[in-house]
Amino acid sequence: MKEQVGDEIAIGLGRGGIDALPLEERLHERPRRDEEPAGTDQRDLQEARIDGAMVHYHASEPMHQLAVEAGFKDGLPRVWDPERIFVLVDHHQPTLTQKQADENALIRREVARLGIKTFHDAEPGIAHQMMADYGLMRPGELVVGNDSHTISYGGLNVGGTGITRADMLYVLLFGELWFQVPQTVKVVLEGTQPNYPVAKDIILYLAGKYGDDFANSMSVEYTGSMVPQTSLDSRMCLAAHGVEVGAKFALFPCDDKVREFLRTRTDKPYEEITAD
Repeated sequence: MKEQVGDEIAIGLGRGGIDALPLEERLHERPRRDEEPAGTDQRDLQEARIDGAMVHYHASEPMHQLAVEAGFKDGLPRVWDPERIFVLVDHHQPTLTQKQADENALIRREVARLGIKTFHDAEPGIAHQMMADYGLMRPGELVVGNDSHTISYGGLNVGGTGITRADMLYVLLFGELWFQVPQTVKVVLEGTQPNYPVAKDIILYLAGKYGDDFANSMSVEYTGSMVPQTSLDSRMCLAAHGVEVGAKFALFPCDDKVREFLRTRTDKPYEEITAD
């Protein structure tokens, strides 16, 4: 189903089928550590290996308070991989209350104690933008974060999704988490990108026409002739707003714009995910 939106853009919406593997199923098709690849089907429950974990200004909860409640009297005894955990203290900088200042101090102590390699302390930036700018996420990876807008990483062909702080406690310890492989809703963008931003208009149009839960617990896959024309800013905007329509993931394909953006930000290899 495709509708004309203005003179330059047409938007189509459809449900992904089981036979044609969409981007999100490709992500969950990857093997766990030391295992052979397994086939996936929508609604399968799978234990997935995590490639990166982002914790921001609430890091003290999964890193210490919840760990204490779980019986670790001194906080987390260890982390699964100190190079794959990214602590980015944002939001309340500078802090406005003593409570916030005390939480930041606790985060600093825990980062040092656990040997976490990537720590940006009280930096005046948004954690998700820092993840992109510092090359901490790459196409084809599964990256979780303690914020619902972790889903924005899909703009760079990254399987980003927000998780609870209790789930993050488990991830920090074991580097794995179970997921239900979601169904896919495909958004087809056709036409010409105008010379002004339209990403927000597109997602508001979709939410207004199909409801703000049309992608509930699903993965949104963006495709169509307009996608290569869109900026990475626009892609991350559309991906970020996936959570506003209930999505678990929101993914764009990888192309030369993504590769060029990452070229000067990371030298680590990555495997792009593509749909059938």
